[in-house]
Amino acid sequence: MNKAKLMKARKWAEQHFSPESMPNQRCLRNWVIEGTVKGELIGPGQHAYIYDDQVPGSISKAHSIALDLAANS
Repeated sequence: MNKAKLMKARKWAEQHFSPESMPNQRCLRNWVIEGTVKGELIGPGQHAYIYDDQVPGSISKAHSIALDLAANS
């Protein structure tokens, strides 16, 4: 079984965004807090870490699909 690993939020963003559209640290931290991406806030400074299997926008897409299914059932 392959388990997702935590990585620094900045490194995660570098893998998923071009340099000119990369979200800043505050935005990444808020995404973790709001559950937009799965991750953890770690340490006294509450640094954001994101699981390496996360894809930007995937949770909101899943939520939208679930709402559509519920509305049509």
